Amino acid sequence: MKTKILVVLTLITFISLLITGCRPKEVIDNEVTELVVEDATLGESSSREELLVSLGAEEIIEEETEDISASTGGGGSSGSSTTTSSDNSCSSNADCSEDKSCYDYQCVKLFDIKVIDVDSPVGSDGQLHFTYFIKGMADINNDVIINFWLEHEEEVISSGSDTIYMGSFEEKTEVTKIFIPTNISTSAYDFYVQVSFESYQATSHRTIFVEDSNNYTITPICGDDTCDAGEDSASCLIDCPIASFCGDDTCDAGEDSASCLIDCPAAPVCGDGLCEDGETCSADCTVSEGDNYYVSPSGSDDNDCATPSTACREIRKALTLVSPGETILVADGEYLGFTVDNLDGLPGQPITIKAEGSGAVITPTTDRGSPDRDNIFITFSDYIIIDGLTSFNAPRAGIRVDGSHNVIVKNGVFGNNGRWGIFTNHANNILIENNEAYGSVVQHGIYFSNSADNPTIRGNLIHDNTQNGLHVNGDLSSGGHAGVEGDGIISGALIENNIIYNNGLNGAGAAINMDGIQDSVIRNNLLYNNHAGGITLYRINGAAGGKNVQFYHNTIDMASDTTRWALQVDQSDGPVTIRNNIIYNRNPDRGVLQLMRTTDGLNTDTDYNVFGGFPYIYHQQLTLDEWQTWQPYGLTPDESLTWEALGRDLHSLIATSDELFVGADDYHLVSSAPAIDAGINVDVLSDIEGNTRSANPSIGCYE
Repeated sequence: MKTKILVVLTLITFISLLITGCRPKEVIDNEVTELVVEDATLGESSSREELLVSLGAEEIIEEETEDISASTGGGGSSGSSTTTSSDNSCSSNADCSEDKSCYDYQCVKLFDIKVIDVDSPVGSDGQLHFTYFIKGMADINNDVIINFWLEHEEEVISSGSDTIYMGSFEEKTEVTKIFIPTNISTSAYDFYVQVSFESYQATSHRTIFVEDSNNYTITPICGDDTCDAGEDSASCLIDCPIASFCGDDTCDAGEDSASCLIDCPAAPVCGDGLCEDGETCSADCTVSEGDNYYVSPSGSDDNDCATPSTACREIRKALTLVSPGETILVADGEYLGFTVDNLDGLPGQPITIKAEGSGAVITPTTDRGSPDRDNIFITFSDYIIIDGLTSFNAPRAGIRVDGSHNVIVKNGVFGNNGRWGIFTNHANNILIENNEAYGSVVQHGIYFSNSADNPTIRGNLIHDNTQNGLHVNGDLSSGGHAGVEGDGIISGALIENNIIYNNGLNGAGAAINMDGIQDSVIRNNLLYNNHAGGITLYRINGAAGGKNVQFYHNTIDMASDTTRWALQVDQSDGPVTIRNNIIYNRNPDRGVLQLMRTTDGLNTDTDYNVFGGFPYIYHQQLTLDEWQTWQPYGLTPDESLTWEALGRDLHSLIATSDELFVGADDYHLVSSAPAIDAGINVDVLSDIEGNTRSANPSIGCYE
């Protein structure tokens, strides 16, 4: 006899202090997953109280997100984290608010945990494999216990545990298993996964309904080529396709640059302060001919800054003099950290701070108060250009852009900073271009956060950061600020021509990590030797999952010790297109393309890619042949309803690194590479080096 289990994702994530009882607080998500369990024997059950006593469980405290000033500008999966402000000191739990605990003399929230996937079918051994995500929100650096159990009416049916190591503000995705007996009665069961460390716990819960497989039906059937009553494009895109949508590569009637920037790119506007591709507007693409101000290590702040011979000593002094359209020219040397506060340029007349050479270095300071944690702090200031400055060893960010719009950060070097190289929050229309961001001690090289739209992140070198190379996080919980609505979605992002390597040094995060991203393009990026994820698209802190997101012409080569997959899509909310990418993974326990849920498989249109290394696809490590002929869950048994029949990867190839690449860390294609001229035209006109792509383009970031 086989039994099917419907896992209803009444997912409840909460953080707990230990007092009494188990009180779930917040429903996060709802979804139905089908499981098949082979025959197994129901073991001896124990009471829920007995198990919870053995785990030390007492009371559950609901988690809330800290204010931006005390956090990172929003949390984030796969590499982001929450930090605490310096005034949260404590000596015991009584000194902290109800939602925090006293740990290492600081009031903090220690953990969040979420069950993100349950595999199916369960094998003949009765083991149910599941995946959970755990987020550490403190400097743990210790082993934590993961307990999981299945219970019915407060009696434990089955249980198990794992021990994993959590580092400093680390996040992990882990796969484990629990025994599921098959002779349990048809009923609803509770499934819990709980992290425990010292006296602190956080728990994730799912409701599992078990019924006999002979009585199980699905009506209507998504994937039967008929748009039935009750089905629409949101519930079943395959049967009920949208005639046109933002992100389909066509500027359709009714779409324009305001409603769909990806399909209908706006023509460059001379005078908008942005020097865009193909633009020759002198107002945007040349240094203003207005007044210049000069700063130099040989200058004095008693001077007027008007000429090189009367230069000021510090950038701070020149900022008190500059007006729209004017430029501060910075000679090589060291300068104190500075703040740009309520200082606006104008469209076509930005205020520019520009290094004259390659050695203008901004140093950490202790005389500005809170802004001292960021060497360069731009707040409530629009149309500002930071060009060519270097910022090292900041306590937090090399440069932070807060509530400021139409800001350009380019040609800079941001290295060995405490938490981030470049950090922005609630900042629309940002251009981050041709920078080097490396060595961030706790987190990310570049972090774009908090509901802002239209970032362009182009041509940067991002490497050797502890967690993410680039993190993009909509973070609904951070709300609105400085004219940003706070909708929890980042849209209109263009991430292109970046070289990102050797990130995720603590095994957390991804080279490019994106939470709550829609209507965006990721193209022509080279990612190699990253140790956590490659590219991730998901929803945890964002208001919704990825939708109308396009991955074109990226080359991804994962390190052999990577903890995650090369490209992951999880909890998508609409179409995701993957074309012309080389995706390689050298870890035999991971793979190239991970689509976490059936809905992600249905939403994701993937073809004309080259897979290599250990080229597993989906979240069950299918080969390319198995992937093309596999029957998606939730569809009726029908050989015509396979990924192949649905058009998935019909033109994709398998190749080795020797067949593809010139050499180690040289990802240009050899002349005989199967990727050459094997792609499809997706209107990406040039490669990562600016070379023109042919009508039949090569796959990967190099033409």
